[in-house]
Amino acid sequence: MQDAHKVVEALRHYRHDYLNDIQLIKSYTALGKTEKVNQVIDRISRRAEQESRLSSLNAPMLAEFLLTYNGGSPMVPLETVKVYSSGDDWSGEEAEALNFLKEFTSWADKATDTSVTARVAVTLKSENSRLLIVEFNGSLQQNEIPYFLKKNNVELDWHSTSVNARIRLDV
Repeated sequence: MQDAHKVVEALRHYRHDYLNDIQLIKSYTALGKTEKVNQVIDRISRRAEQESRLSSLNAPMLAEFLLTYNGGSPMVPLETVKVYSSGDDWSGEEAEALNFLKEFTSWADKATDTSVTARVAVTLKSENSRLLIVEFNGSLQQNEIPYFLKKNNVELDWHSTSVNARIRLDV
């Protein structure tokens, strides 16, 4: 039953986003703003391509988390998810990546000054190793670095308005 609820919630979120996009396309078309129509269509295409790449990583729990996260209306939503990895198998790194993202997003929701819009961007890369990059932009209420960002495999760039964490997963 819980899984069915998650699927329905995810579909509701996607339907809402796509209806917004369709409304934008209709409005820009009515106003004769062809360039704006093309920008919306390009954004939809890029999002679909990234979601396809994410779904191809053999990391279904990670994909589910990233694809459904904003449907829970978090204080700090995921703005973008970029995947620079095509057909790579992330099953061995899935648990660590998922745990890190859950800790990071939970911390960001609690540590963020809600009077300022905040966003998180996530990038997954396959270079010499698996790399998870999480970028926070917003205003923090606390200046103490949380324990999970002090691990050896995390490179951290910490400021009062941004936090960039790069975590090597298969070291």
